[in-house]
Amino acid sequence: SRAAGINEARPARPLRALAEEYEHRVARPAAAVVLEPPGGGPIAALVGHLFASAWDLRPHAAIISRTSEATPADQLAVLSRAGGLMAAAATSPRGSFGPLLRTAMDELESDLSGPALQVATPWLRDLRRALLLEQLRRAVLARVRCLQAAQGTSQSKKTASPEETP
Repeated sequence: SRAAGINEARPARPLRALAEEYEHRVARPAAAVVLEPPGGGPIAALVGHLFASAWDLRPHAAIISRTSEATPADQLAVLSRAGGLMAAAATSPRGSFGPLLRTAMDELESDLSGPALQVATPWLRDLRRALLLEQLRRAVLARVRCLQAAQGTSQSKKTASPEETP
């Protein structure tokens, strides 16, 4: 279940680290299974890995066909677009890369299928956990700031002279 995946005992990976490891944990292995010739076996897997190592990861303006079954070109286009978002996230300042990672996660989850999605699923689970923890961290910080501001306001009212209070 989704909750079981979030409550695992493993610590969450930092968001920037997840963005930086996208290529070797998701893009290249998923491209290898997409590019693997039919028939399977160790030779087909080797051919898939060879093609994937030569594949240009930069985002392309490919249009995804909305047919019932995604083509290898569609799968590669999704991986490339997500790779562009990951590259942007890995180099953006703290606090601004979360939306890029969420967009990449949504695209991968909605547009990848079959073995490519299976390869990406553990990394997507780690990314979802890290994004949730980042959201929780921001909520806690906002609450602390709110409490500090309220405490500062009440302290200033206590120290004000009677003439200054309305």
